[in-house]
Formats: sequence, C-alpha cells, structure tokens
Amino acid sequence: PLSSLPLHAALPCCGDGEFSQPQGLAIDCEGNVYVSEYGNDRIQVFDPQGRFLRKWESEGNGDGEFSQPQGLAIDSDGDVYVSDQGNHRILVFKPTV
Repeated sequence: PLSSLPLHAALPCCGDGEFSQPQGLAIDCEGNVYVSEYGNDRIQVFDPQGRFLRKWESEGNGDGEFSQPQGLAIDSDGDVYVSDQGNHRILVFKPTV
C-alpha cells in the first residue's frame, strides 16, 4: 500500500527524496509515484518501493520550468500534466523512449 512508502522528511528540505510543501501526487501505470513540490518548484519521481528515481527541477516561467507546481495527473499514454500555479498554466510532459 502507498501508505507504507518511505516518502517523508523530518524537516522541509531540498535534497533528493526530501520535500518542501508537497502538493500533488500521481501514480503511473508502472506504480511510480510522482510528487509535486510547491516549496522547491519541482516534481520528484519514486519507484513503487519509495526509492528516488529522478526529478524535474527548474524555477521560472519558460518551457519546462515551474513556479509553485501543485496538481498532477498522468494519462494512459504516460503524459504527465502539471498544474503550474505561479505561472497560471498547465504543463504537459511526454514520456521519453
């Protein structure tokens, strides 16, 4: 169950696997967990066991940059949708092959 994944930090921080104001969560078809972080302007991805895999991290308003990302969704094609509150937009990331 998701509740048993070790996705937490004692204090807000910015290292891999640590969080500052996590907002959104989505799970892809492989069970990977995506977490949006309002405080760090990034998306982190973890495997089903809670191990850090990767992150998208770039503060700003250009392509692929975030300002206070919140909601997340993943469609059946693996596209990741991010509600980028600070920039008043929805970003779509296509999976890489």
